[in-house]
Amino acid sequence: MVGLLFTGISGWILVVLVAATALLPFAVRRAELAGPRPGVRARTFLERLRPHCFLGYAIAGLPLLHGWVAIDAGLGERVQSLGLNLAGVALVLIGLQMLLGLRLRDPRRRDRPRLRRIHLITTLAIVVTAGAHIALNSSVRDLL
Repeated sequence: MVGLLFTGISGWILVVLVAATALLPFAVRRAELAGPRPGVRARTFLERLRPHCFLGYAIAGLPLLHGWVAIDAGLGERVQSLGLNLAGVALVLIGLQMLLGLRLRDPRRRDRPRLRRIHLITTLAIVVTAGAHIALNSSVRDLL
């Protein structure tokens, strides 16, 4: 029972974290376009993206714990294998996303625009695969 509760809560926390982390760079960019605020030291774009990076690391760790508890609780036997496979794909994409993010932290990279596009496409792929995992394996599906 505790495993099911933790798995459900951690899964939905991940949904919120992914959404917040994905939207944060757009909010930071919009604030940058609005111009500097009086009396506030101007920070670089990468400095303002620190919360995005921190949340990205949290997103990388929480799915491992989410999956471990679910498997330990025996939930893997009661869900669709396709949903589990999609969760695995999402986990691999999260690892790729972290590597791309680490490379993007270097402002001198010439290929930053290309890496940002790949980073965004990877985010969309994570949302799609994780969303399909939720649709197939979430207990909320049983309520519908």
